[in-house]
Amino acid sequence: MQDSTLLKLALIFSVIGTTALFVILQTTDIDESSFLELELDDSVKVVGVVKRVVHNGNLTFFDLSQEVTVKNVIFENVELEVGEHIEVVGTVDVYNGEQEILVDSIKRKN
Repeated sequence: MQDSTLLKLALIFSVIGTTALFVILQTTDIDESSFLELELDDSVKVVGVVKRVVHNGNLTFFDLSQEVTVKNVIFENVELEVGEHIEVVGTVDVYNGEQEILVDSIKRKN
């Protein structure tokens, strides 16, 4: 095959693959979890109330509370207020012996 044909095929399949991944991600939903059900490396969606917020450069650390409180970290500077009701999606991890959620996204709940 000619180089131009291979390039066109590669571009077409890249677009098809990217579109398929986008559709899969939009239609896949993670069930909401309780803090008491969290296990290491789980992908989770939890809803709770912000109890503490600390900004450190491009990091935001915050405690999210349900029946118990869990530490969360997101690798960007996010404006959160204590008492705010939010939903976070992320991965459960352990840091310094304590369970935390590495947050991928935050959604404000009203």
